Amino acid sequence: DDITGGDTAGLRIPGVTEIAVHNPVSEDFAVMRLSPLPSLVQNVSQNIRRGNLSGRLFEVGQGHFKHGGAYQEDLRLSLTQWGQDVDMWGKAVPAVYRLKAEIENILKTFCPGATWKWAAWEKPLAFFHPGQCAYLIFQGQPLGYIGSVHPQKAKNLKWREDVAFAELNFRHIFKAPKTVRFKPIPAFPGIEQDLTFVMPKTLKAGDVE
Repeated sequence: DDITGGDTAGLRIPGVTEIAVHNPVSEDFAVMRLSPLPSLVQNVSQNIRRGNLSGRLFEVGQGHFKHGGAYQEDLRLSLTQWGQDVDMWGKAVPAVYRLKAEIENILKTFCPGATWKWAAWEKPLAFFHPGQCAYLIFQGQPLGYIGSVHPQKAKNLKWREDVAFAELNFRHIFKAPKTVRFKPIPAFPGIEQDLTFVMPKTLKAGDVE
């Protein structure tokens, strides 16, 4: 309850069931963890309480759960960024955008032959801001998600900083094709051009791309 600000379903993945542990050492370890994400939430809280008002963390760990009556486990990569950062023009860059760029760099590095896109997350976890989250479709299949913390959750946790989290199924990343497509060196220097678009605020960035 402390992790999710009083909402025990805030970080739970729908459609799966936690696995109870026989004779747990304490109530905190009564079930096997579904994800490394709650650990990152605790780490962010500890850093903020100790005055580290910006930073980046990640954790790779197993997720254990029951789905369709069968016991399953997967390998997950959880990431977080918090605090303020500015671009070359001195403008603040939201943590969720910085984290999105980190994930795309991971995919470009480890999966140069794969395809992916960000999709609207219609029913995000309660921990995330419903207007600042997205689902990652990788090779036509869901791979993970990203999002800013819900304002009420941040208030419950006494976070005043901009905080974003993301989680990926790490095993699916390594199963992707590794084909590298080489391109010939251009005979002439490249030309950069700025483009300006006039569009309604409701239009999604992915549709523009």
